[in-house]
Amino acid sequence: MAPPIVGNSKSSSMNKSQTTSIPTFSPRVALRPRIVPLYATTIPRHLRLSPGIHCTLVSKPVYMPYPASIPDGIDLPSSVLGSSSTSPPGSPLTPLDQDFGSSAPLEVHTNLIVPPTSRLTVPNAGWDPQVLITYRKLARDAVDIELDYKIGLSTQDIDALNRARTRIENAIPEFKEHANHWGADLLLREQLKSKKDTIVKAKKRKGKDDN
Repeated sequence: MAPPIVGNSKSSSMNKSQTTSIPTFSPRVALRPRIVPLYATTIPRHLRLSPGIHCTLVSKPVYMPYPASIPDGIDLPSSVLGSSSTSPPGSPLTPLDQDFGSSAPLEVHTNLIVPPTSRLTVPNAGWDPQVLITYRKLARDAVDIELDYKIGLSTQDIDALNRARTRIENAIPEFKEHANHWGADLLLREQLKSKKDTIVKAKKRKGKDDN
């Protein structure tokens, strides 16, 4: 019996490491995209038309009269049939009065401002405190010149009251928009009472000094 051949262990391990594995199936490869050269392809070109609103209009409107021969089945009013076919139609607007330019100017109606509250007083009228000093001075001067402090505002002479209102409203143009002169009357009523109270207190003080 022949003795067993003992190989080199190092060479056998190297042979194992150099072993190449062979796959048993072929790998899947993606299909290459189809390339179409542009120089050989016709690309349609869409024409861009400007919208009708951008079209240039003629300087003079063209009037198209009714045709000389009217098709059957179309009934036109006698006013159209009897009129000239070349005359333009009338304006659909309301005709202007011939005497409009020579008539008196139209009266302008403005919306007047109503009082902001039913129980209105000078402090709650919403006026600026610094401006209110000027308002009260104007009303005090109007009372001194035009009105009688001994009677109330409602019993004043109407002409004198209107003059006092006019003085205030001319100095304060915003008051002209107040309905029934409520701004001027409010200041006049306050200054009438203030002047009456001041004079009454002065008389009482003078009477005590005399005694």
